[in-house]
Amino acid sequence: MSEISEVISVEESQKPKTCCQKFVKGLRDNLFTILTLIGVGIGFGIGFGVGTTGPSAVTIEWIKMPGVIYIRLLQLTILPVISANIICVMAGMDPKENGKVGIASVGFIVGMDIISGAIGVIAAVLIRPGLSTAADNTPPPAVDLDNLEAPVTTSDVFADLFLNIFPDNIVGIAIFQTKTTRNYTNSHRNETVRLIGNLFATDMIGLIFTSIVFGIAAAKAGETGRVFVAFFQSVSDVVLTIMRWFLQATPVGVCFMIAGAVVGLDDVGGTFQKLLFFMLTVLAALAIHMIIQMAIYAIASFRNPFLLLFKSFKVWFLAFITTAPLICIPDMIETCDKYGLQKKITRFVIPFSAALKGDGSGAFQAVACVFIAQLTGFNISVGTYVIIALLTGFATLAIPNVPSSSIIIIITILSSLGVRTDEVSLLFAVEWIMDRCRSGSIGLGHIFAAAFTHSVAVGRRTEHQEDKEEELTEKDTASQKSVSTNCASGSAYDN
Repeated sequence: MSEISEVISVEESQKPKTCCQKFVKGLRDNLFTILTLIGVGIGFGIGFGVGTTGPSAVTIEWIKMPGVIYIRLLQLTILPVISANIICVMAGMDPKENGKVGIASVGFIVGMDIISGAIGVIAAVLIRPGLSTAADNTPPPAVDLDNLEAPVTTSDVFADLFLNIFPDNIVGIAIFQTKTTRNYTNSHRNETVRLIGNLFATDMIGLIFTSIVFGIAAAKAGETGRVFVAFFQSVSDVVLTIMRWFLQATPVGVCFMIAGAVVGLDDVGGTFQKLLFFMLTVLAALAIHMIIQMAIYAIASFRNPFLLLFKSFKVWFLAFITTAPLICIPDMIETCDKYGLQKKITRFVIPFSAALKGDGSGAFQAVACVFIAQLTGFNISVGTYVIIALLTGFATLAIPNVPSSSIIIIITILSSLGVRTDEVSLLFAVEWIMDRCRSGSIGLGHIFAAAFTHSVAVGRRTEHQEDKEEELTEKDTASQKSVSTNCASGSAYDN
């Protein structure tokens, strides 16, 4: 008891007592967040200040350059982290347990993606952002009929999804993905031909499928597969170390990312006034979707979801600032570890979810599709609403990892529905802030996906509780051995 009291007294003596000490400790613990916020403020100042001088395109390009380099460095480390983690976890998981974890994670991820599209459509129908603002009376820009591309069909979108799931080139996964286009076959433009080509963007779904297959094969290979798994475990550790180095430049990178986004905006006040209802609709859809995720987790775990939400603030903040939830994978794993989730589950579900779960983008795309249709006066039927919800939900599984990729998906969906896409350019005015909002929502969604999978596969036990159970089991085994030894020695003495 005296040793315990000494330890407690030492810990209490290390705690800050004065307000000044508490303030300094708070600054030290939140230094990264504070510096990042300062970078955001400076970025807005640079953007608005330089924007008033009418900068040239070359000036804007160089203002964006530090932020572009920062994102490129972080993207450099994403693919090896995702692939290596999935291979190692798949190789080390029990087949029966793996099946349970896989079904729970895939069901939650795909289900939330589809639900996000439905929520976005419902929110846009109720709030009607496109009917609350008037479109410009200026005539639409002239269209070059000679170079006009034929719109892709709904069947093409789903075909691309399945073709990307099962790639035919293991090297090409990191370089391109399958993309269908259509060209007119005659001058009357009443017939089209389907062309399957490549889009220079990472095939994330194909990467996941290939990593899962290699992980399962490594587990079946026995002793030979252990060397393979050890290599990828080393790759994961090394790349995570490099990623943490790059993250130290977040305040500087974010500063110039914000400055570059703001300096290129024209008529900021008028643009935001025109798109205010659209932004509010997207935020409402994201909030409703997050509440649904929290409710599902609460039902599955019987735990307070707000505790996990509060612990995930750093992840939300980093995803919001960088607009890249994939970059926050180390912080997501750290948050799950602190919350007590099983490490073998979180290290599988987090990269898996980060590659597939884009429900925040799904809600944004659904609202945007309905918004543009309302803005252009397109007659939307119930069937059209259903198609928009399904397409935006499934499209998030194959969304390319390129800038403004959500707007590319929006144009594709609207074209397949026959909606005029001229007004889609309005979305670029608020893309920089909407991208951050949906990125923060996606980052939180990855953590709740891991927590839900843990609850389904393990129950309410935490990683620490399992460690205690293992220790108790080892102690019981040791005590049983000692008892049996004593009994044996006693019986020998009696003989």
